[in-house]
Amino acid sequence: MIYEPKGRAREYSPLALNIYNGCDHDCEYCYMKSLSQQAHMDKSELKANWQSQLEKSVKRFKNTDKQVLLSFSSDPYPPVEMQNRATRTTLQMLLDNKIPVAVLTKSGKLAERDIDIFKKFGKSFKFGATLTFCEEQDVKKYERGAASYADRIEMLKNLNKQGIETWASLEPVIDVKQTLQIIKDTHGFIDHYKVGKINHFKFGQGINWSYFLASAVELLESLDKMYYIKEDLAKFYDAQVKSLIGNLRPQSLDMDFLNVKPFDKSRSFI
Repeated sequence: MIYEPKGRAREYSPLALNIYNGCDHDCEYCYMKSLSQQAHMDKSELKANWQSQLEKSVKRFKNTDKQVLLSFSSDPYPPVEMQNRATRTTLQMLLDNKIPVAVLTKSGKLAERDIDIFKKFGKSFKFGATLTFCEEQDVKKYERGAASYADRIEMLKNLNKQGIETWASLEPVIDVKQTLQIIKDTHGFIDHYKVGKINHFKFGQGINWSYFLASAVELLESLDKMYYIKEDLAKFYDAQVKSLIGNLRPQSLDMDFLNVKPFDKSRSFI
C-alpha cells in the first residue's frame, strides 16, 4: 500500500499511502472527480483488506528514511473516520515501524483527536492542509464537502500550539489574491508552504503566473518563511521575475528539502 508517487505527485513526498478509496470533498477542480464519479466513489470507503495489506507494507518499509504522505487520491480524515478510526490505526502502525509521516487534508478538527500520536513521532511528522480559498463562499462553491477555511486554519493553529510542525499546500491556485491573503493569514502558525498553480485549463485562464510567482516569493521572503515552488510554477521564473525578486533560494526548488526528518533509530516509544 505504500508506494512511490510519480509525476507532479512526487513533488509532495517520496512515498505515499492511501487507505481510502474515493473522496467526500467533491472539489470542482479535482483531477480525480470524474474518475470517482464514474466508479461511484464520491464517498470515502476503506480499501479491501487494508489492514492486512498495510501490515505487509509497513514491514517492507520499516525504518525507512523516506517520508510517507497521507494521502493523495483520498483524504485521511473523511467523515467515516469518526467511526472506524482507520487513519489512527494506520498512524500507530507507521509509528511502531519508525516510518516518517506527512499528513495532508482538507478536513477540519477531527484530526485533533490524534494529537497524542502526532507528538510521539517527534521531528518525523508534519501536518498540513490544502488551502485554496479564504473566502467561505468560494470554499462552499468549489470544495463543497471540505471543511471551511476557518476550521482548517483553526486546526493548524491548534496543532502548531502543540509543537507539531505544520505546513500548507497552496495548490491549486485559482484566485491569486486569495492565495496571497492565505499566506498573510497563516504565516504565524505555518512552518512552511508548498506553492503551485493550477493545470486545469477551465480554471487557469487569465492568470499571470509570472506575477503570482514574484508576488508569492516576495511575500514569503518578507515573512521569513520556508517554501517550495513546484516545477510547473517554477517554469515562470524568467529574467523579468528574477529582476523583481532576485535569485530563488536553491532549497526552494528542492522537492525533498522540507520533508520531515527520519527517526532516530535508538528512540523507543512509551
